[in-house]
Amino acid sequence: MTRPCPPRAPENPSSRSVAEAGPAIGTSPVLTDNGLLVMLTNGATRTVHEDGTVEVDYRCGQIAIDPAEPTKVLARLQDPWLRPQTYEDTHGLVSNVTFVEGLVKFHGKWFAYYGQSDTTLAVAIADPAAPFGTGLQADG
Repeated sequence: MTRPCPPRAPENPSSRSVAEAGPAIGTSPVLTDNGLLVMLTNGATRTVHEDGTVEVDYRCGQIAIDPAEPTKVLARLQDPWLRPQTYEDTHGLVSNVTFVEGLVKFHGKWFAYYGQSDTTLAVAIADPAAPFGTGLQADG
């Protein structure tokens, strides 16, 4: 069974494990015509196997917030834009983890530098001129 992992608020936040961590901001937000774009490391799914073992994977999402009212979410990406797929993403110190930490615009393309399973680093390149995924969907 695969379902979203609900964020938990433990009594002692310093004792949180990777599996208990809620959404985290990955890169510095980017101001766009559609709002302030925030990259998130979240969207973790938890698969509980018949033998009782639990497998978790961490994916990257995006939200757009109103720069004038930062608590107002304007839109959110409906599907993760980055998720564990390669061998390096799925095998490592903490397997099945992708987390974006750097975002650079260079020659009209976006370069997102991300960690793979807490072991290696990689870069995902997005060309805004090329269509991608399901896009942002307005909230409300």
